[in-house]
Amino acid sequence: MAEGGIAPFSISGQGITASGLLTYQPVSLTGFAGVAWRVTGVTGTFSDTVSGINGPFTSVLASGMDYTKAPSRQDLGANPPIVGNLGTVTGSTVQLSYGPSTKSSFDNLVYPNGDSPTLCLPYYSYGGGRIDIFGLGLLVDTGGGTTALVNVWSNGNLNNPANPLGLDYGISVGPFDASANPQYTRTRYIGDSNGYEVSPSSYAGSGVTFTVVPEPSEYAAVTTAGLLGFMVWRRRRA
Repeated sequence: MAEGGIAPFSISGQGITASGLLTYQPVSLTGFAGVAWRVTGVTGTFSDTVSGINGPFTSVLASGMDYTKAPSRQDLGANPPIVGNLGTVTGSTVQLSYGPSTKSSFDNLVYPNGDSPTLCLPYYSYGGGRIDIFGLGLLVDTGGGTTALVNVWSNGNLNNPANPLGLDYGISVGPFDASANPQYTRTRYIGDSNGYEVSPSSYAGSGVTFTVVPEPSEYAAVTTAGLLGFMVWRRRRA
């Protein structure tokens, strides 16, 4: 198995700021010829001034997908059913849906070269960015024994001649509610590009950015008691 590593990342836009470190394991995905990382852990901090959700990242929500092939759209209710390789946990507190709903999807894959594939053909024709259209499912400790789900994804390079926006990201944020179904529900949903192909001129960019350092071997994390700190250091070159 290929050796894993740690990579700094950040999220920003529309009152949201986050930064930290992603722990990853390289994976080889049939159907994708580039470099892909499976994210297995996260540390850092998250803040959303609009929803009031703030706190340290605690973990990556398990996707339940098969990491031997590229993810694809799944819709078992379609006729005929579409059976894909999807980053969502069947029967879990997080379920899959499309469009502005309370549900989330994620595959926890990072593409360090910024070339995430187009995954939802024939329904969605855009790819690109260091995460894909399913994105990451990150849990935040909001205090008092409660958590919130941060789902960040790439809408891809939106370059329709009618509205050439370029690379655009989206994010949803939602707290845990034991009485709800699913139990993590979106209270903020930014960057829904599902209607872009039908009416691209009506879509405005989200203003959300996601970055990850593509050479993680040059970095290390330092944690201190009660406080998460970060130290970025350059390896001595011969």
